[in-house]
Amino acid sequence: RACLGPPKALLRYNHLNTLNWMDAIDGGIMGKRIREYDWENSPIGIPLAKWPQSLLSTVTTVLLTRFPCLMFWGEHFVAIYNDAYIPIFSKKHPWVLGKAGNVAWSEVWDVIGPLLKGVVSGCKATWHENQHLALERNAYLEECYFTWSYSPVLIEDQSVGGVLTIITETTMRVLGERRLLNLREMGMVTTRLQTVDDACLSVANVQQKHPADVPFSLIYISDPNNPETFSLKGITSLDPSSKAAPSRISRDNSPWDIATPLSSRQIHVQSDLVALFGTLPSWQWPESTTSAAIIPVYMSEKEDAIGFLILGISPRREFSSDYQGFFELILQQFTTALSMAQTFEQEKRRAETLAAMDKAKTVFFNNVSHEFRTPLTLIIGPLEDSLYDQMDPLSHKQRTRQILVHRNALRLLKLVNTLLDFSRIEAGHVNAHFEPIDVSSLTGELTEVFRSTIEKAGLNYVVNIDTIPELVYLDKEMWEKIVFNLISNAFKFTLKGSIEISLKNQGNSFRFSVKDSGVGIPETELPRMFERFHRIEGGGGRSYEGTGIGLALTQELIHLHKGVIQVESVKDQGTTFHVEMPTGISHLTEKNTKKAESNPSEIPKKSKLGIAFVEEASRWLPQSPAREHVQVETQVQVEVENPEKAQVNEISTGSLAPGNRRILLAEDNVDMREYVLSILSENWIVDWVSDGLQAYQSIKDGQLPDLILSDVMMPNMDGFQLVQAVRTNPRLKLIPIILLSARAGEEAKIEGLKSGADDYLVKPFAAKELVARVNTHLELGRLRLQLDKQVEERTKELMVTNQNLQVEIQERRLAEKLLRRSEERYKTLTTVAPAGIFHTDLDDRTTFVNSRWCHVSGFSMEKILEEGWSAHVEEEYKEPLELLWRLCRQEQRVFNLEFKYVRANGDLLWILGHAVPDKDKDGNIQGYVGTLVDFTERKRLERERLEAIELAEENQQKRAQDAEDHRRSQEFFTDLICHEIRNPLNGIQNNLDFLLECTASRNFKLKSLPKGPTVDEILSTQSQERESMDAIRICANYQKLVTDDVLVISRLRSNQLKLNEVAFDPKTAINSVIKVFDTQIASKGIAVYTYFPSFDTSLIGDPDRLRQVLTNLMSSSCGLVEHAPVKKIVFQLEIMSTSQVESELRISVSTTGSGMTQEEIANLFTRFSQGTYQFGGSGLGLCICKSLIELMGGIFEITSSTEGTIFKFSIKCSKVGAQVVEQPILPLLPSFASNLLVLVVEDNVVNQKVVQRHLTKASIRCEIANNGVQALNALQKTTVPFDLILMDIEMPEMNGLEATRLIRLKELQSEIKIPIIGLSGNARQEHVEAALAVGMNEYIIKPYTRENLLNVITKYLRDT
Repeated sequence: RACLGPPKALLRYNHLNTLNWMDAIDGGIMGKRIREYDWENSPIGIPLAKWPQSLLSTVTTVLLTRFPCLMFWGEHFVAIYNDAYIPIFSKKHPWVLGKAGNVAWSEVWDVIGPLLKGVVSGCKATWHENQHLALERNAYLEECYFTWSYSPVLIEDQSVGGVLTIITETTMRVLGERRLLNLREMGMVTTRLQTVDDACLSVANVQQKHPADVPFSLIYISDPNNPETFSLKGITSLDPSSKAAPSRISRDNSPWDIATPLSSRQIHVQSDLVALFGTLPSWQWPESTTSAAIIPVYMSEKEDAIGFLILGISPRREFSSDYQGFFELILQQFTTALSMAQTFEQEKRRAETLAAMDKAKTVFFNNVSHEFRTPLTLIIGPLEDSLYDQMDPLSHKQRTRQILVHRNALRLLKLVNTLLDFSRIEAGHVNAHFEPIDVSSLTGELTEVFRSTIEKAGLNYVVNIDTIPELVYLDKEMWEKIVFNLISNAFKFTLKGSIEISLKNQGNSFRFSVKDSGVGIPETELPRMFERFHRIEGGGGRSYEGTGIGLALTQELIHLHKGVIQVESVKDQGTTFHVEMPTGISHLTEKNTKKAESNPSEIPKKSKLGIAFVEEASRWLPQSPAREHVQVETQVQVEVENPEKAQVNEISTGSLAPGNRRILLAEDNVDMREYVLSILSENWIVDWVSDGLQAYQSIKDGQLPDLILSDVMMPNMDGFQLVQAVRTNPRLKLIPIILLSARAGEEAKIEGLKSGADDYLVKPFAAKELVARVNTHLELGRLRLQLDKQVEERTKELMVTNQNLQVEIQERRLAEKLLRRSEERYKTLTTVAPAGIFHTDLDDRTTFVNSRWCHVSGFSMEKILEEGWSAHVEEEYKEPLELLWRLCRQEQRVFNLEFKYVRANGDLLWILGHAVPDKDKDGNIQGYVGTLVDFTERKRLERERLEAIELAEENQQKRAQDAEDHRRSQEFFTDLICHEIRNPLNGIQNNLDFLLECTASRNFKLKSLPKGPTVDEILSTQSQERESMDAIRICANYQKLVTDDVLVISRLRSNQLKLNEVAFDPKTAINSVIKVFDTQIASKGIAVYTYFPSFDTSLIGDPDRLRQVLTNLMSSSCGLVEHAPVKKIVFQLEIMSTSQVESELRISVSTTGSGMTQEEIANLFTRFSQGTYQFGGSGLGLCICKSLIELMGGIFEITSSTEGTIFKFSIKCSKVGAQVVEQPILPLLPSFASNLLVLVVEDNVVNQKVVQRHLTKASIRCEIANNGVQALNALQKTTVPFDLILMDIEMPEMNGLEATRLIRLKELQSEIKIPIIGLSGNARQEHVEAALAVGMNEYIIKPYTRENLLNVITKYLRDT
């Protein structure tokens, strides 16, 4: 720097440094306060202007840091801090600025003072994480936590002048983690609670572990018998005998203010605790807790409070929103715990209630079943006696009736026995009698009971019984019920296919299976198959009948035998029940077992139970619908529930409806169906079906019955569904329907009638009552049909008459409507119109105005009609309006005008007036009808919009100007840097060339001297000097490369980089780049090869940009091969013709070396990113290469392997024909050169000497001027004219551009024009163009070589 002189940028920086240092930075609030503070009267003792540089630099660092920073300075540890530290000082700010450390943090000086002194004395940093400090920054001692570091600050004499503290307050994080642990523990204990007391105790136990945030707690729960009183259920950190913890409180009797939260339903803070209760627990703090939060507990928004949480508030924390939020989370956890406890208690009470109900139901069934058996015994006994009486046999008719009664009595007995067995099992009163049985023979006989019935139904009945060698201990009666229930169930739900029965030996057990191909069971119903009273809706079996306890009873009987039952089923494919029973006697108690009293293989005779099952199953078999005529004695009386129903008068045959009437009977129970048929078939034709679906399908498209008699409970489609289907069918809706049901009671009857039935008959019923109701509804149905027919005919007549009347009425109404519409239209339109409306007559009198115009103008309707609609037009517009209005009336044309109107209150309105001629039907004008629209608001909005647009345009222009200024500032900065670097580079390179020449010349002379120690030593030293100079050249070349890259990046970012396309030879460009790296190539031992094809055409492109790309690639290649075993770089050139006028230039640069990964290659195209090869670099080169290649219309790619790396790129160029042959510029002859005089205008002394040396070597004389002013003076004073001027651009007093402009102005008065060559470190194209525009002949960019400089000079001097 001393050699080259101070750069201009450094001079400007030094000038800036003389300003107030605080004005040069943005120090925020604290920067301003530090500037204004009286530091001379502070412990520091010196004013701001005299602060040492170390203090200024440290304070600058503190103020510009976004992190909270505090600096303790000097022996008194004076506090200086930045904006980010203000919240930590809180209310102590700004008083604490400039105070000594023991004053600023007096409350914690005993903690931090020794630490600060240790840092000063030991010059060693220290740090702490989450350290607790009790700060008094908000008028109370506050629990705070900090993570901080103390670092020593060195001053000019290398001693410690202060301590820099970088700090983060972690209070909220520490408190948050602590509170989260509290809530997590509460969540864990609330999952296993059974009572409310458990919930309260668990929550209290958790809070006992966390007194830091909850110094004490009280939990009160309302008394179930007295909700206004609350009992203490939980307490922590307080003595139960304390005044603060009464066992019971109420709204009117409590030391705690619970009335306020009860009224507000919000958290209430009570702050007078010490006065009320004395000293209260406060964890580890010496001061007492002074306040607590009273939190009401609600289970829902509509319920009253069920309790309170009273939680102490830490005396060292403010009850802020986060503290309140923590208490609210505790409340939520507590509410959840109470809810879970209440739910558990409710479920427990519900289970106890259900168990009691179940027990009562079992007792009821037990009692009822016993009560049923006695009358059933008295029914079945005499019936059997009469049926089997040979001495006095019954007639066929009576025998048929009693068989029906006997069959249903046995069925009822079976149901009663089932209920009784089930109730006895549940009560534990069943005593099974297990005896050894030949289960194979017994089971085979029981299964055969059903064979005839199953095969009659068309099913395949398969029985596979294995021999069980070991006797099985069973209760015969129970086993019989198990087998019969399972087979009966399979038959009921199997309509086609087969039923398979199997008994398999399994060693210590046997398996009894019943498999069918029936309707199957839905998967969702399988878990409930053995629930009592559970039935599957829409099962699709043979009958709807059943109690739903058969399978449940079967399971219980199997469990008594220590067996298990399982079910497998697939919907619509079938079901299989598996019963597995153990053999032997080890699983039974001796009490319930007995020895066989008969032969185990003896097969019992068919029991009444078997007969009942088979009889019931046989009634499910399908029968052909047929009309049966059964003689019924009209004198038979039937017992019914309601005696009134038995009081039915005998109906004679003559009074009945005609016998050709047809009745459709829908009943699934065979016995009931036959009984009803026997009653009705004597008088009418009766068709029957077994369910509602068959009934509907038989009449939907077939012959209509006169009446439908249907049971309610049927499979496939029940009675209610049948009624709905009939009533919604227009063809069937008039058919009378009577429902039969066993459901008695008024509600059942109402439900039946509401469904659409005409009558509802409850079973059991009397035959006469049934006949009477059927006959009545047949007659009603006949009358209904007749009436419907008459109504239909009369309706048609009325429709014709009504149609004529409607036409006449419609025409009259239409005329009246049109008249009213014509009268009201104008009134309606004018009333609701958003604009004012007026009407004038032929005399221009205003005859009408609407209410809207009265509202807008503020005048009454009478005043406007009197004065006219335009009476209050603003004076400026009165005359133009009257002229236009008069003209329009005269020419009978439309009136349009915008004008101002003076409202009644004096406000000015903008009105748009529009009026058209009012003509009658003959086209004669009756006056004018017009509208008056108030568009004042629109005018205002338009004015505001225009103002907003103008403001937006101004802002846009300002932003554009700011952006342009910013861009120019960046360009100026870039140019400044480039210029300041290129100037010394020019001196370095040119002086280096001179040194090399001098060294070579001296070396040549030394070699001619006799050899000796001195000469050898000098030669050895010269070799080292050459190596040093080569290193300087490499560094200078690299510095130039970086400068060029920075300039290109700047121009690329501003989209101002333009290509300068000229004819050039690609081979020459490549060779020139390689030549620049000669020194580096030779020093590193790199071999460079070029492969150029033979071609006869040159290209048009930008050779400068191409050379910049090649220079960067060459620099990167040198770095890649530096550590390779074989250091080799290969350039390969190809030219591909793409059209008649265009070619594609392809260049590849191959290197040896270890290569790069794909990730490293991808990073190379990022600015300031470098590969892993350690050769330095700015990280701009390859990024610039890619951008320049794309700018020239090409592509750039890199491939790499373990053998090396290849850079490939292509650019588009134009053809120019013949190859460009660069003619060498011959040097000037010394005799000619010595007569030439050159004026060198350069402010830099080094560059002056460089140019002077180059010219002198070429035998050219020169004079020196330091700036443009001296150059003008030299031109004016010289007696010998100058042949050429070398003009620097950037110079003090007058720059080169201004000097050139003035020289060219003076030359206008003469015929002589001196060539002027510009010299500058600014390489931007704009600068080149500016230089040429003022009159310079050439522009040379520094650094330049002597060869380049002399070639340009020679070019112009030879022309001269």
